[in-house]
Amino acid sequence: HFVTTYHGIYNERGRLKHAYNSVMARGEIIIANSDYTAEIVRERYALDASRVTVINRGVDIDRFDRSNIDMSRVAALRSAWNIAPRRRIILHPARLTRWKGQTTAVEAAAILMRQPGGNDLDFVFAGDAQGRQSYVDELNAKSSAAGIADRVHFVGHVADMPAAIAMSDIVLIASIEPEAFGRTSVEAQAMGVPVIATTIGAPPFTVLAPPRHQLDAATGRHVPPGDAPSLAAAITELLNLSEDDRRAMSDRARLHARSNFTTQTLQRATLSVYDRLLGSQLAARFDEATAKHDASGT
Repeated sequence: HFVTTYHGIYNERGRLKHAYNSVMARGEIIIANSDYTAEIVRERYALDASRVTVINRGVDIDRFDRSNIDMSRVAALRSAWNIAPRRRIILHPARLTRWKGQTTAVEAAAILMRQPGGNDLDFVFAGDAQGRQSYVDELNAKSSAAGIADRVHFVGHVADMPAAIAMSDIVLIASIEPEAFGRTSVEAQAMGVPVIATTIGAPPFTVLAPPRHQLDAATGRHVPPGDAPSLAAAITELLNLSEDDRRAMSDRARLHARSNFTTQTLQRATLSVYDRLLGSQLAARFDEATAKHDASGT
């Protein structure tokens, strides 16, 4: 038996690379890490839909559970980043590389801080530049030119991402090229934080937003890639939600993450694939072991 798993979208430039990559499409069952990945694979290789199974990436829900986070961790980050306690935080968690959309986010920050009510916002860019100093210099220059350098924080790699998300009012996925999954969007939703994601790649499937979903089912918003005015408008809309509407969105986001994107869900779904091929009972045994684990509390 042959099973393949697409953890991402592999670039294909030319017929030779297409042929080389095609081995991934020859599995009896092909696992895709998102609905977006599944669509791409089916289209590239004209596959029957029954051969492609979507198993979303899993998130450690306990780690990204607000109730498990000591607020001293949040206070420590605020202090380290020199952010006043009452400032609202817009978090962009991604390595610093152009396709992740930091430039668009800085431009949106400049728009917002020229508007009434923008004086209490700070933008935090959490991610390693991985040697791209020229890009960092470009972002700093853009922030300085807009007069917002003191409100834009490039904090590098963050070890305690749950605390960083917990201190945030909104999380941005501003990528200008498609994400094969975008786990950060799920981590934020697990924490009950609204997400604004661009309309490309997997985040439109993982973040519930109009027009795919009704407003009363939304866990965030979608915006076109590279569109700073639209991003600024979406941030303003979410910041202006009533307390009740924001609480309802937060509850929906947590439920959405826990229902669809846990590590346990990924594990069980993967075992079910092998059961289909082997006639085994791995998923049932997994359920039994999980129930015993939960009952013991260990």
